[in-house]
Amino acid sequence: MKVRDDMTFPFAEYERRINALRQRMKERLLDAVVITDPENLMYLTDYQTTGYSFFQALVVPLEGEPFMITRELEATNVYHRTWLEIARPYPDTGDPIQALVQSLREFGLKNKCIGYERNSYFFPAYHQDAIHTTFTEGRLLDCFGIVEEGRICKSEVELDVMRKAAMATQAGMKAGIEACRAGVTENEIAAEISAAMFKAGGEAPAVMPYVASGPRTLIGHATWEGRTVQPGEHVFLEVGGCYRRYHTAMMRTVVLDHLSDSLCKAQERMRLALKEAHKA
Repeated sequence: MKVRDDMTFPFAEYERRINALRQRMKERLLDAVVITDPENLMYLTDYQTTGYSFFQALVVPLEGEPFMITRELEATNVYHRTWLEIARPYPDTGDPIQALVQSLREFGLKNKCIGYERNSYFFPAYHQDAIHTTFTEGRLLDCFGIVEEGRICKSEVELDVMRKAAMATQAGMKAGIEACRAGVTENEIAAEISAAMFKAGGEAPAVMPYVASGPRTLIGHATWEGRTVQPGEHVFLEVGGCYRRYHTAMMRTVVLDHLSDSLCKAQERMRLALKEAHKA
């Protein structure tokens, strides 16, 4: 592991995460794990890219240096962003699973018990079939969730990062609420939200803001589509500010009129629900 001081968290935080992962590996009798979920890659190494449609995997052995399998272009993110010192990139015309299997053999992991994230959206069935038919000398076991176990409870440094994300969320929501008025379009509202988030230090979010007005508020996960807000309508806003890939989300409904009796009752129920959630 390469010690560096320009990552999201102090180097000791990544050491803690890897050590905790290895302890869970010991408990499951795993010699190594193959991690493919982008969130888990970021959590363990600070690796990030929007190019996750190409296969990428972090191999963490119980002993020895972890290493990365990724597209050749994305290898720049390994060297410039993470503490990893070893990568085995593959070309666009190459076979990523062959690269993975060859690397497992190269680093003495053949005839070993290897865990992999079977339920990972980013480790599709055809890739899993390929590794099962190619890596026949070792044993492959599902270890889905082994990283998430460590992610559940946030550390103090993670909470600090989430607070920075929340500042972007707050700024975006404030701008969105102020932009909601009859005669403006959903696009204009979304533009104000986005500009405010980024000016407040927010980075590219995993999901852009949801903005839906009038009858479109009944549509789940509706993004802006240029509709003009009419007098007396509702506008639904969902904003998720991002900082170093950590997100904080907030939802609000803006009513451009007096609250009806039914809305007042709904609002009170929401308050009670939130109160009970806080107690729990």
